[in-house]
Amino acid sequence: MYVSWSSPSVPRLTGRKEDLGFQFTTEQTSWVVSGYTLGLVVGNFFVSFPANILGRRMTLLAAAPLMFVSWIGTTFSENYLVMLFFRIVGGIGSSFAFLATSLYIAEIADKDLRGRLASMFTVLKLSGNLYILSVGPFVSYRVLGLTSSVIPLIFFVALFFMPESAYFYLKKGNIEKARNSLETFSPANMTSQEIEEKLKLIQIGVERDMRNKTTLKELFTNKMHRKPLYIILGLKILQQLCGITAIESYMETIIERSGSSISGELSSIIFGIVQFAGAISSITLVDRLGRKPLLLISAVGCGLSLIAEGIYFYLSDVLYADVSNLSWLPTTGLTIYLFLSAAGIYSLPYLFLGELFATNVKENAAAFASLFGSTLSFTVTRSFSPLEEALGIYTVFWIFASVCLFGAIFVFMVVPETKNKSLKDIQDKLNKHLKVKEAIIEEGNFEKKQTQEKGMKQTLEK
Repeated sequence: MYVSWSSPSVPRLTGRKEDLGFQFTTEQTSWVVSGYTLGLVVGNFFVSFPANILGRRMTLLAAAPLMFVSWIGTTFSENYLVMLFFRIVGGIGSSFAFLATSLYIAEIADKDLRGRLASMFTVLKLSGNLYILSVGPFVSYRVLGLTSSVIPLIFFVALFFMPESAYFYLKKGNIEKARNSLETFSPANMTSQEIEEKLKLIQIGVERDMRNKTTLKELFTNKMHRKPLYIILGLKILQQLCGITAIESYMETIIERSGSSISGELSSIIFGIVQFAGAISSITLVDRLGRKPLLLISAVGCGLSLIAEGIYFYLSDVLYADVSNLSWLPTTGLTIYLFLSAAGIYSLPYLFLGELFATNVKENAAAFASLFGSTLSFTVTRSFSPLEEALGIYTVFWIFASVCLFGAIFVFMVVPETKNKSLKDIQDKLNKHLKVKEAIIEEGNFEKKQTQEKGMKQTLEK
């Protein structure tokens, strides 16, 4: 909601629509728009501490009042610095919510449901976008902000009665609360014996991970953590440098600039519905088709649609060609892009964030990956307007497209399939090469020891 809020709000903040009693320059508006992603950067610096000490649930609860205050402050601010501050507060709250939700879903869901639940997280996020894009252009600026502020309150009340994850309780040594958490989240037909067996398996995995307690430094130096770290950073580059936050923020402005036969307001509604539909399709496909194929289809499709978008603006802005017969292309290209991004490259990195890392390093790793991603998001959002003015919007679209296509190559060559695998199975698969190497070294040491003993025996016999 915070990102898509910019789409109907930017024309109002700059005075092109609705007299708010104040007006911001293009530069000031650019800072207000990117203030949210700047808040994500700030929040991700320290979000691992509450997630590790207070737990995933309490971190999520702490996010709600920050987001509520942000909406109220943004709605009634008339100074761009004050509005920028409240946008940053909203970003901090969202950083808490994003990281804790990724960890919480990965830890409470069974392996056959984890993908669909993670996709549901994206569906709920994009349902907020749908509201902003569908209602925002047709209500006043302050009505939009006030109605949006209700969402964090609903979120707080709904989560208040949910338990913490069994993984976190076992990490803190509280077996009884872990058992109660498992009972809450287990299917009704699961027997007490099956719950105990599941608890034991989780406990073994947590104890194994916690024996190797790690620091942020070891996240980069320990070979065990390198591969998942490289994978998640690569996925974050694909997720953010594909341009999703910038395109969402300036969606209505892009359509108005294109001279599309469809109005900016109507296009916003179409885009909101399409994104929502893309996220819904992800729920259906992520545990059937798999994470990797869905990422590949999404990345290639987004790349091709952005190339087409860039061609339209190049014909219009550089060659001054008659594009009246192509007036459908800007809306169609963005529609395909938004559907496919919601189905894959936008939603699935949040799932991998909770799946790839061992329990002992999960908070630090997820916080660092989120910090990396939010820094990229801020950079893309903040630089979109200056790059558009300097290089042309077609060049910006082609940059985003190249990231998508190179990202598809990265996914094909590096990213593992995690469908229908437990968190323990994923760790075993990621570290298989290390175990093989350790076994070879151990075997070599054993043979060396045998040779030494044989030599000593021969010496004694002589």
